[in-house]
Amino acid sequence: GQKAQSFLKDLANFAANTPFDLTGLQSSSQQLLAFGFQAKDVIPIMTSVGDSISALGGGEEEISRVVAALGKGFCLV
Repeated sequence: GQKAQSFLKDLANFAANTPFDLTGLQSSSQQLLAFGFQAKDVIPIMTSVGDSISALGGGEEEISRVVAALGKGFCLV
């Protein structure tokens, strides 16, 4: 419970410093966790993905696609 609350707080802080909304980031984070990524790795991954997508002018839809691709690749390992 406490770890989950801490994670959500960190995610909210992260969202406040990005052009992306919290709801979309929560969804992408849940996908990463479901694929088996560790909670401690989610925000660093989302930072890299978000920076890349933002630099290309993309948004939530592109983030979702990248996260799905990462998860599929991660599951194959």
